[in-house]
Amino acid sequence: ITVHDLQGNYLYANQKTFDMHGYSKEEFLARNLHEIDVLPSAALIEEHIKEILETGEAQFNVEHYRKDGTSFPLEAFVKATKWEEQTVLLSVASDVTERRRVEEELRKYREELEALVSERTSELESKTNNLQEVNTALNVLLQKKEADKKIMEDRFVTNIGSLVLP
Repeated sequence: ITVHDLQGNYLYANQKTFDMHGYSKEEFLARNLHEIDVLPSAALIEEHIKEILETGEAQFNVEHYRKDGTSFPLEAFVKATKWEEQTVLLSVASDVTERRRVEEELRKYREELEALVSERTSELESKTNNLQEVNTALNVLLQKKEADKKIMEDRFVTNIGSLVLP
Protein backbone atom coordinates (compact mmCIF):
# COMPACT_ATOMS: atom_id res chain seq x y z
CA ILE A 1 0.00 0.00 0.00
CA THR A 2 1.36 3.40 -0.96
CA VAL A 3 0.16 6.98 -1.07
CA HIS A 4 1.89 9.45 -3.36
CA ASP A 5 1.16 12.90 -4.69
CA LEU A 6 0.52 13.64 -8.36
CA GLN A 7 4.24 14.19 -8.94
CA GLY A 8 5.06 10.70 -7.64
CA ASN A 9 6.47 11.75 -4.24
CA TYR A 10 5.68 9.10 -1.63
CA LEU A 11 3.79 10.25 1.44
CA TYR A 12 3.12 6.81 2.93
CA ALA A 13 3.97 3.17 2.35
CA ASN A 14 3.42 0.08 4.45
CA GLN A 15 6.09 -2.39 5.60
CA LYS A 16 5.19 -4.91 2.88
CA THR A 17 6.04 -2.27 0.27
CA PHE A 18 9.44 -1.67 1.89
CA ASP A 19 10.09 -5.43 2.01
CA MET A 20 9.06 -5.99 -1.63
CA HIS A 21 11.35 -3.21 -2.82
CA GLY A 22 14.24 -3.97 -0.43
CA TYR A 23 14.37 -0.47 1.04
CA SER A 24 14.12 0.81 4.59
CA LYS A 25 11.21 3.12 5.32
CA GLU A 26 13.39 6.21 5.06
CA GLU A 27 15.05 5.06 1.82
CA PHE A 28 11.75 4.23 0.15
CA LEU A 29 9.94 7.40 1.17
CA ALA A 30 12.89 9.43 -0.19
CA ARG A 31 12.31 7.85 -3.62
CA ASN A 32 9.94 9.07 -6.30
CA LEU A 33 7.63 6.84 -8.31
CA HIS A 34 9.58 7.80 -11.45
CA GLU A 35 12.74 6.30 -9.89
CA ILE A 36 11.29 2.87 -9.15
CA ASP A 37 8.98 2.40 -12.12
CA VAL A 38 10.60 0.37 -14.92
CA LEU A 39 10.15 1.25 -18.59
CA PRO A 40 7.72 0.96 -20.30
CA SER A 41 5.47 1.39 -17.26
CA ALA A 42 7.47 4.50 -16.24
CA ALA A 43 6.56 6.08 -19.57
CA LEU A 44 2.88 5.53 -18.76
CA ILE A 45 2.86 7.23 -15.34
CA GLU A 46 1.36 10.49 -16.61
CA GLU A 47 -1.21 8.60 -18.70
CA HIS A 48 -2.20 6.47 -15.68
CA ILE A 49 -2.48 9.54 -13.44
CA LYS A 50 -4.70 11.25 -16.02
CA GLU A 51 -6.93 8.16 -16.23
CA ILE A 52 -7.21 7.94 -12.44
CA LEU A 53 -8.09 11.62 -12.11
CA GLU A 54 -10.74 11.31 -14.85
CA THR A 55 -12.35 8.08 -13.63
CA GLY A 56 -11.46 8.13 -9.94
CA GLU A 57 -9.61 4.82 -10.09
CA ALA A 58 -7.74 2.42 -12.33
CA GLN A 59 -6.13 -0.98 -12.43
CA PHE A 60 -2.99 -1.78 -14.40
CA ASN A 61 0.21 -3.80 -14.46
CA VAL A 62 3.54 -2.14 -13.79
CA GLU A 63 7.07 -3.20 -13.08
CA HIS A 64 9.21 -1.75 -10.27
CA TYR A 65 12.91 -1.78 -9.48
CA ARG A 66 14.13 -3.20 -6.22
CA LYS A 67 16.99 -1.59 -4.34
CA ASP A 68 19.34 -4.27 -5.76
CA GLY A 69 18.46 -3.25 -9.33
CA THR A 70 16.31 -6.27 -10.16
CA SER A 71 12.73 -5.71 -11.19
CA PHE A 72 9.43 -7.39 -10.43
CA PRO A 73 5.88 -7.18 -11.81
CA LEU A 74 3.03 -5.64 -9.86
CA GLU A 75 -0.69 -5.48 -10.36
CA ALA A 76 -1.81 -2.08 -9.07
CA PHE A 77 -5.25 -0.86 -8.03
CA VAL A 78 -5.10 2.91 -7.68
CA LYS A 79 -7.71 5.35 -6.44
CA ALA A 80 -7.66 9.14 -6.25
CA THR A 81 -8.36 10.45 -2.76
CA LYS A 82 -7.62 13.40 -0.45
CA TRP A 83 -4.67 13.53 1.96
CA GLU A 84 -4.18 16.66 4.03
CA GLU A 85 -6.26 18.71 1.57
CA GLN A 86 -4.36 17.57 -1.54
CA THR A 87 -5.34 15.06 -4.18
CA VAL A 88 -3.20 11.95 -3.85
CA LEU A 89 -3.15 8.46 -5.27
CA LEU A 90 -3.76 5.51 -2.97
CA SER A 91 -2.30 2.37 -4.48
CA VAL A 92 -2.70 -1.24 -3.45
CA ALA A 93 -0.22 -3.32 -5.42
CA SER A 94 0.48 -7.04 -5.41
CA ASP A 95 3.67 -8.75 -6.53
CA VAL A 96 2.53 -11.02 -9.36
CA THR A 97 5.88 -12.73 -9.96
CA GLU A 98 4.59 -16.10 -8.80
CA ARG A 99 1.34 -15.75 -10.73
CA ARG A 100 3.25 -14.96 -13.92
CA ARG A 101 5.57 -17.92 -13.32
CA VAL A 102 2.58 -20.22 -12.90
CA GLU A 103 0.86 -18.71 -15.95
CA GLU A 104 4.00 -19.30 -18.02
CA GLU A 105 4.22 -22.87 -16.74
CA LEU A 106 0.56 -23.44 -17.60
CA ARG A 107 1.12 -21.93 -21.06
CA LYS A 108 4.00 -24.36 -21.66
CA TYR A 109 1.92 -27.31 -20.45
CA ARG A 110 -0.98 -26.20 -22.66
CA GLU A 111 1.34 -26.00 -25.68
CA GLU A 112 2.76 -29.45 -24.89
CA LEU A 113 -0.74 -30.86 -24.46
CA GLU A 114 -1.91 -29.27 -27.72
CA ALA A 115 1.11 -30.81 -29.48
CA LEU A 116 0.28 -34.22 -27.99
CA VAL A 117 -3.38 -33.90 -28.97
CA SER A 118 -2.37 -32.87 -32.49
CA GLU A 119 0.05 -35.81 -32.74
CA ARG A 120 -2.56 -38.24 -31.40
CA THR A 121 -5.22 -36.83 -33.74
CA SER A 122 -2.87 -37.34 -36.67
CA GLU A 123 -2.19 -40.93 -35.57
CA LEU A 124 -5.91 -41.61 -35.20
CA GLU A 125 -6.65 -40.12 -38.62
CA SER A 126 -3.98 -42.35 -40.13
CA LYS A 127 -5.37 -45.43 -38.39
CA THR A 128 -8.90 -44.48 -39.43
CA ASN A 129 -7.77 -44.22 -43.05
CA ASN A 130 -6.06 -47.63 -42.76
CA LEU A 131 -9.21 -49.15 -41.28
CA GLN A 132 -11.32 -47.64 -44.06
CA GLU A 133 -8.99 -49.19 -46.64
CA VAL A 134 -9.19 -52.58 -44.88
CA ASN A 135 -12.97 -52.24 -44.67
CA THR A 136 -13.15 -51.48 -48.40
CA ALA A 137 -10.96 -54.50 -49.17
CA LEU A 138 -13.12 -56.74 -46.95
CA ASN A 139 -16.28 -55.48 -48.68
CA VAL A 140 -14.75 -56.35 -52.05
CA LEU A 141 -13.83 -59.81 -50.73
CA LEU A 142 -17.33 -60.34 -49.34
CA GLN A 143 -18.88 -59.34 -52.67
CA LYS A 144 -16.47 -61.71 -54.45
CA LYS A 145 -17.39 -64.45 -51.97
CA GLU A 146 -21.11 -63.90 -52.66
CA ALA A 147 -20.49 -63.99 -56.41
CA ASP A 148 -18.40 -67.16 -56.05
CA LYS A 149 -21.10 -68.70 -53.85
CA LYS A 150 -23.72 -67.96 -56.51
CA ILE A 151 -21.49 -69.53 -59.21
CA MET A 152 -20.94 -72.59 -57.01
CA GLU A 153 -24.66 -72.96 -56.34
CA ASP A 154 -25.42 -72.68 -60.07
CA ARG A 155 -22.77 -75.31 -60.89
CA PHE A 156 -24.02 -77.58 -58.12
CA VAL A 157 -27.59 -77.38 -59.41
CA THR A 158 -26.36 -77.98 -62.96
CA ASN A 159 -24.23 -80.97 -61.88
CA ILE A 160 -27.04 -82.45 -59.80
CA GLY A 161 -29.41 -81.94 -62.71
CA SER A 162 -27.10 -83.76 -65.11
CA LEU A 163 -26.68 -86.65 -62.68
CA VAL A 164 -30.38 -87.04 -61.98
CA LEU A 165 -31.63 -86.33 -65.50
CA PRO A 166 -29.21 -87.97 -67.93
